[in-house]
Amino acid sequence: MSQTSSECAKKDPDDFLFLVEQGQGLPELRQTTRELINLFWRQDATARDLIRILASDQELSQSIVDTSNRKYFQGLFVASTPRQAVARMGFRFSKAMALVTTLGMDLQPLMADNGMRNDFVTRAMCRAVTAREMEDYARCIDMEEALVLGFVWGVGDLLWQPLLGGHPQDACPLDLASLEECLRRERLQAGVDHLQLAAAALRHWGFPPRATACMLCAEEAGPEAVSLRACCEVADLFTRLLFSGFQDVYAVFAKGREHFNLEADELGDVLLTSLGELARMTETLIIDLDMQSGLRELLRKSSRSIGKLQGNSVTATRLPAFEALAQSSDSRSDQVLQAVAHEVRNPLMAVAGFARKLVATVNPTSRESEYAQVILEEGQRLEAVLARMHGGLRP
Repeated sequence: MSQTSSECAKKDPDDFLFLVEQGQGLPELRQTTRELINLFWRQDATARDLIRILASDQELSQSIVDTSNRKYFQGLFVASTPRQAVARMGFRFSKAMALVTTLGMDLQPLMADNGMRNDFVTRAMCRAVTAREMEDYARCIDMEEALVLGFVWGVGDLLWQPLLGGHPQDACPLDLASLEECLRRERLQAGVDHLQLAAAALRHWGFPPRATACMLCAEEAGPEAVSLRACCEVADLFTRLLFSGFQDVYAVFAKGREHFNLEADELGDVLLTSLGELARMTETLIIDLDMQSGLRELLRKSSRSIGKLQGNSVTATRLPAFEALAQSSDSRSDQVLQAVAHEVRNPLMAVAGFARKLVATVNPTSRESEYAQVILEEGQRLEAVLARMHGGLRP
């Protein structure tokens, strides 16, 4: 099917996406999953509605009961029924966890082996938790919606191989900083991009327009859909820093400022909170994430980014044009100098500040501590560079 589908996608992307919306090449969701999708976005849904759905699916029901008894929830009683499980976890979290769990079950036919499954679940849960924290901090509304949409953000990656005969990394390397560039490359090579595939699949599976608009950034769906997408974009960049070859630490902070006007310190605290939540889930829930490996990657990339940005700043201050501006008394030169210094200083401060907070969370006896000393030493050099940029350029 993939060869024919690939040709169709290139010749007529709209027709191809219409076929996907009709279910072509998609795994069918169980009735339980469809009912949970409907319940999740229903304004009048109640805990009793959720309990009724859980009771109709023995496998899911047992999974939710087991999850509710984990140390994460610290309940005063042991749950043995779906009703008790929902009482322990709370209705909002229970409906999100039930939907994410059953979606994970239904998507397994798209995962060739355990390695692919672990990779998908790791990225999906990291993206989901980070998007949830972003939504809670930046928008202060029901944060479980971002958790679910963060989880399904990567569905298009799973669909790429069976529908188009290849992996999206062939068109869009995970080390690309720009989502827009990634999607542009995919459309150029395959006719469609992975978020369009995801949106088409979600439509077929009964997700509401609000959810598909998040994937497509359809502004006509309203500002909330655009904000949800922004939460997922920041979460996706952060996830790639932890679990892929993506290197640009500052890109996450730039995206946070672009979408939410968040200062680097603010966003850094939100990201560290999501790391803590992921670690707590890994330790106390039935979620298998290699958080230590992800933390090592983040520390290593932070260290490299500081060194690279610091090198760029030193180079910039030594350029003849920069030195000439520094010695000029012209007010326009003053403005240009301040603008250049601002552009160099902001990324340095954002990455270095986040890295220092990250270092404070590291066990000094762990493998991750090897990067901690490097970051602290680079931070001292950074302070000297910034001091020169701030006050040492003017005679």
